[in-house]
Amino acid sequence: TTAIALETYASLRPNSELLPGIVRWLMTARQADGWETRQETAWALMALSAAAQALGERAGQTADVCASVDGQSLIDCQTIDGSQSATTDALDLAGQTTVDVDAQAGTVYYTAQLRAFLPVAEVEPLNRGIVIERRYTMGSGDEMRTVTEAQVGDTVTVHLTIIAPNDLYYAVVEDPIPAGTDAVNPDLAISEQIGTRPELSREDPLRQGWGWWWFGNIEFRDDRVVLNATYLPAGTYEFVYTIRAGMPGIYNVIPATAREAYFPEVFGRSAGTQFTITSGE
Repeated sequence: TTAIALETYASLRPNSELLPGIVRWLMTARQADGWETRQETAWALMALSAAAQALGERAGQTADVCASVDGQSLIDCQTIDGSQSATTDALDLAGQTTVDVDAQAGTVYYTAQLRAFLPVAEVEPLNRGIVIERRYTMGSGDEMRTVTEAQVGDTVTVHLTIIAPNDLYYAVVEDPIPAGTDAVNPDLAISEQIGTRPELSREDPLRQGWGWWWFGNIEFRDDRVVLNATYLPAGTYEFVYTIRAGMPGIYNVIPATAREAYFPEVFGRSAGTQFTITSGE
């Protein structure tokens, strides 16, 4: 909405005193790699381009910039053409932090972002409109058991349970797999095929779980399995697939996530976990 307002002001009132403030707000809303969705990013870029023309800024314009954090130089005074990024370790910062930016001979827009990473074992499930759970099993029937360890060559079944209290639109589910494993597509002669989806089996129609047919695109990638659904009615779904253990080691497995592509605030994640693969010798 802000991007649309900015583009409108830039087109109809290019001399408005509100333009610089709207630009600053839009830049502040930007995350480290862009705005929240591709749609928001597209609108923001179009609006900022229109605002730059209205404000008389042009491509290739330079500025002399100095930046420091708590008195420690972050960007030495230099001429910047385009964009410039700099990082510092947040562990070195204690209490209130002061960021100083001095710009001369040009207009500079800047933002500060904080990125924090938790040990995967400390990442707990999160429900912001979608519940997702992941578990690994071996065996079948009464002998099925939950596992966190396998031997090289073993096949492990992955169960993804997704609970949607409300209808979802353009839902995306991503499940990173342990680094020492490969995702196996049972309907193909080779695994790790992109852009394919399981076929319904007459003999065992629930082999892939319940409700997986709502996902119009299922991708078996090198490092994860990705499910996409244009529309996902409220309900409980299970997607089941297998991975093959290939490399011994202790692997940190990033949580599985589910979100609406264009409303990322509707989000859920599973717990993080460790998965161990032994040589079996």
